[in-house]
Amino acid sequence: MGRAAAGSTRRRRPAATAQPPGPPRGLPVLAPRGEWSGVFEEADAALIVEACEAPAYLEALHQLSDPALWARKARNGRELVRARFQWRQVLEPLAALYEGR
Repeated sequence: MGRAAAGSTRRRRPAATAQPPGPPRGLPVLAPRGEWSGVFEEADAALIVEACEAPAYLEALHQLSDPALWARKARNGRELVRARFQWRQVLEPLAALYEGR
């Protein structure tokens, strides 16, 4: 009973971080201007797409064909996750608020 049948939809355990997708896996992010864009821009971890239209995303994808740009955005994204999105950093302020600190 230890193995799942072929085609099974076995649930995966949640990740150990509270994070946006992409950066922890070493993938640069293409993000529209919005809620997360400031965080990504500050860390230089994404290409921010101003217009939510296919040509704008296509242009951003073309920019990522530059290996140096890809590597910088990916490295900065991983560092962003390590610095700001580990559960300890996310939950500590909530615990302090709950405990009245």
